[in-house]
Amino acid sequence: LGDGAVVVVKHTNAAGAARGGSTPETFERAWDGDSLAAFGGVIAINGELDED
Repeated sequence: LGDGAVVVVKHTNAAGAARGGSTPETFERAWDGDSLAAFGGVIAINGELDED
């Protein structure tokens, strides 16, 4: 998938996914896919995400 791939899953359904760019930007795009459905789900990140 390359650097910065993120997927958000809840109850075996993808709530958001994004690829490319910096990891924080990719995380934001994946979370914005359906942030309401994503709440309480699992986030998989192909890279590192820090507090910043």
